Amino acid sequence: GTHIEPLSIQGAAYKTKAKDDGGMFIEYIPAEGGNPSSLDVYLNSAEPLTWNGNQIDINGRIGVFEKKSFVDVNTTLIKDVIVLNIGQLLQAKGDNGGLGQNIIYSNYPIVLTNGLKILKNGLTTVCEDNIYIHTQTWGATAGAYNLFPNPGESKPPPSAAISARSIYTLSPSWNFPQT
Repeated sequence: GTHIEPLSIQGAAYKTKAKDDGGMFIEYIPAEGGNPSSLDVYLNSAEPLTWNGNQIDINGRIGVFEKKSFVDVNTTLIKDVIVLNIGQLLQAKGDNGGLGQNIIYSNYPIVLTNGLKILKNGLTTVCEDNIYIHTQTWGATAGAYNLFPNPGESKPPPSAAISARSIYTLSPSWNFPQT
């Protein structure tokens, strides 16, 4: 049979759209040559946002981004992630989250949370590592993400998650297990 190479997202246009064309770019740079590692978040900007301890606050909204860890119950390994609180981002930056392009590109594992409503024009999340979608409960609907349409529309905006590793859908009761 024919061997088909796995999808490579590293060189794709997603990275350029996120970094250079007004999207969100999250970059982890490992420690090297005596320099500490860094985790930088760019939001439609050439300058990274400023960390306040383990979180980034925007326009008075606390914890729009957070650095968190949890124990993977299947492997017992500690997983480090960046958490994006979509609801807080929308409240801080408006219906489109302050983005010119509705794309997130990350080379670091990312958790999308508080996403009952996403960016007005949709959201594409591309990650070289795992993507975790932390769902919520809304009324009788458990496991909800991207539930609400924009005013005047009948369906929620489009959403896509593209990962070079795995995509996990987390239940509303999941809470960063530590043991």
